Amino acid sequence: MSNSFELLLKRISNNFGLLLKKISEIDGVVKLGTIESPIGDYPLFRTKLGKGKKVILSAGLHGDEPAGVYAILLFLEKYAKKYLDDFEFHIFPCVNPTGLILKQRCNFDGLNLNREFKVDTQSNETTMVMDDLSGEFVFTMDFHETGPDEDETVLGEDEPEGDDPTEFYFWETCGDKEKRIGRKIIKEIEALNFPVCKSPKIYGDTNSDGVIWYPESNGTPCYALGTSFDEYLYKHHTGQSFTIETPLCWEIEKRALAHVVALTIALEEIIIRG
Repeated sequence: MSNSFELLLKRISNNFGLLLKKISEIDGVVKLGTIESPIGDYPLFRTKLGKGKKVILSAGLHGDEPAGVYAILLFLEKYAKKYLDDFEFHIFPCVNPTGLILKQRCNFDGLNLNREFKVDTQSNETTMVMDDLSGEFVFTMDFHETGPDEDETVLGEDEPEGDDPTEFYFWETCGDKEKRIGRKIIKEIEALNFPVCKSPKIYGDTNSDGVIWYPESNGTPCYALGTSFDEYLYKHHTGQSFTIETPLCWEIEKRALAHVVALTIALEEIIIRG
């Protein structure tokens, strides 16, 4: 990780207003709309860059899971240039700006945006994102975080107590088993000596040494509804979607790097696939 990015992390780790400003300065960024709230009005951004196979990257869907937002900035600063001739990236760097400002899972209105990708959504954020999407994407990757941080337990409204991993894991939704990349991502994460969750079940889903493969491993009713972002994308825009989870108890630099490693491995595998 470059010294400049480490300095950036230190400057913005407790200043989410500055983080949103940094997002606004990304090359090619456009404002999809404004999220209005009593704590302020915040833009929702999307950027598009590169050419080739289309990929969606997204982060900040849960406001108390910031490492994915930093990971996107890290990827754009240090890694993206290598891939711009092979991929067209559609990037939503922070889907839930009011949640990020408040350091809470839901948006200001108390909505868990990762249950709001549906026709009758009450969320302006997910409406803006869904309205912006069109066509097919070779894969999509949504960056999340898991487990309690150093100060508190972070549980969602549909997550059972005691089922709160503090190691790396992720979901890969891909009906074509020959195209699955999950095992290669886990191999690279373990090569960095980053702990991987080996629990047989995570939130009711079957965990295969760090990878939850959908559709066959689904055991969670809320995910079966198909209103999470990854399942919405799989249903309408892609044949392969990922939701990456890094532990809140790790330092944020380590979490951001783990996200970027997962992404770059997926990109390299798609290039090899041709």
